[in-house]
Amino acid sequence: MIVSKLRFQAVMIRRLVMHDGAKQPREMLIKVGVPYEADDGEWRTPVSVPWHVSHPVHIGGIDAIHSMQLALEFIERALGNGGKRRFFYSDGQPYIRYKEAAL
Repeated sequence: MIVSKLRFQAVMIRRLVMHDGAKQPREMLIKVGVPYEADDGEWRTPVSVPWHVSHPVHIGGIDAIHSMQLALEFIERALGNGGKRRFFYSDGQPYIRYKEAAL
């Protein structure tokens, strides 16, 4: 089934609280959409990372699984490149990036 990239159907959502020096921490929703096959034969997975880019990014790969893997890596890089931004789960626990947790 080919899913249109015009319709962002989230299949995964992560809620994090971002502290960036603003007076109030803000909830951020990271969304990962359904992979779809583009006209050029490449597979793409839409990703929404609102503090990083203002619109969904469509991460390409050779197949649906590859594009999903690359999309998750994109999210991890965006979370790690926060500078003054720090991320927490809603219960107050700090978000630990996957690669940091594996060490």
